[in-house]
Amino acid sequence: MALLAAGATPDLAHLSAYCRGRTDDPLACDGIDTNDTSHVILGQTADVLPAKALVLMDPFGAPFDRDALTAVQMPALLYRAEHSELAAAGNIFALAAALPRPPRQETVPGGHFVFIDPCPPALVKEVPVFCKDAEGVDRAAIHRRIEAEVADFLRNNL
Repeated sequence: MALLAAGATPDLAHLSAYCRGRTDDPLACDGIDTNDTSHVILGQTADVLPAKALVLMDPFGAPFDRDALTAVQMPALLYRAEHSELAAAGNIFALAAALPRPPRQETVPGGHFVFIDPCPPALVKEVPVFCKDAEGVDRAAIHRRIEAEVADFLRNNL
């Protein structure tokens, strides 16, 4: 959503081609019709925000090729979860390579959902996939680090 608000135009054929035959990226590809060869590019939304900087956490980059990102001209900070369930090669790494301006990239320990606030105990039991991190991952400490880095990035780019 942040990329759309910044002016990106996703290409569904690019996403379909990325997901064709891919079993290593279910978070990005489950439910994608890989037989659809139509070249559907979603038009730029009328809701493009006058953003001056962009921060993305473990972004879903598969729908965006270089042409889809030409309007995203602002500085960007991209965070990757070291053990994300979203394949880095076709998502954050491909996105970083396709952005018109090389982004700053940071890596944090944990999986894709480490970017969600620490969960209260009741929620940990209810939706453990979103709340439980691997042994040794301190979600609260990661969030403190990210908050400081994002604040510095925005201060330097706004």
